[in-house]
Amino acid sequence: MYKLISCTLLVVLHIGITEGNSLKYPHYDPYTLTELQCDQCPPGTFVRDDCTVEKRTECAPCPFNYFNSEWNSYKDCQYCSSVCKELQVAKQECSSTSNRMCECMDGFFLDVEFCSPHKECPPGYGVIQQGV
Repeated sequence: MYKLISCTLLVVLHIGITEGNSLKYPHYDPYTLTELQCDQCPPGTFVRDDCTVEKRTECAPCPFNYFNSEWNSYKDCQYCSSVCKELQVAKQECSSTSNRMCECMDGFFLDVEFCSPHKECPPGYGVIQQGV
């Protein structure tokens, strides 16, 4: 009996939390002079037009080389990092939902902002820990 009540309560709490956590943003409608709760736009898109009393939020896809990685109420998308730096390669290319991610080429490691070569062991010595 207690398990049934506990499970029912858990489901009700989950539904309440999910609904209470809806992806909305406040928007002041200058025509009706009211504050509305507009739906956010999904990753890979931005808000083209805010909601009104008569219509829902209008979302548009991010243009090429721009992204939004989260649900948002932004009026535009973020610009992807232009290129990887010297001695870096793209670990992940730019997409509408993620920025370009770069990493150092094999044999190099990130030292502050630049890729530095791994040190070679002198004769008679070996690697204690592989470099990353």
